[in-house]
Amino acid sequence: EETMEVDLAGINGDEVVVEVKSKLTVDDVRDHLYRMENFKRFFLRNANNRLIGAVAGLVISEESDKFAYRQGLFVIVQTGETVQLLNDKQFQPKHWSPFRPELGCCHNNLASGSRCARLWGASVFCF
Repeated sequence: EETMEVDLAGINGDEVVVEVKSKLTVDDVRDHLYRMENFKRFFLRNANNRLIGAVAGLVISEESDKFAYRQGLFVIVQTGETVQLLNDKQFQPKHWSPFRPELGCCHNNLASGSRCARLWGASVFCF
């Protein structure tokens, strides 16, 4: 049975899902992007909310902050006893669309011409 764990989720109009790491790496960001793509399959009660993502780290490594920014994620870092949002005013967050259970996917990238395909009569993949 497939499961999903999230570090922090909050709702304020949009739903925000945050991955928190002591040392944030590019691989952590990739893992979180996968989690964002699949979040609504596991949390169906939130399926109609618009979803945005964020990553947070005490230490940022491997240019993971720039990678996360380019992927449309908010980036949060610790500065002393507080935290700071690294995104600038030009930042445009990626919005993950409502879940469409009849398709088994969220159609997150329709604007870019993505499509969904049912492979071998089971899983649905967006590309």
